[in-house]
Amino acid sequence: MNVKIGAIIKRLRTENHITQDALATAIGVTPQAISRWEAEISHS
Repeated sequence: MNVKIGAIIKRLRTENHITQDALATAIGVTPQAISRWEAEISHS
């Protein structure tokens, strides 16, 4: 099983009708961070 964490975040967020902005505020990160996580983009 090869499940991507970004896909899980997006699925749970959309199933619960939560915007990227709301999730970002709730966990103390930027909306851009949520977007990058969901897109599986990493800037190391």
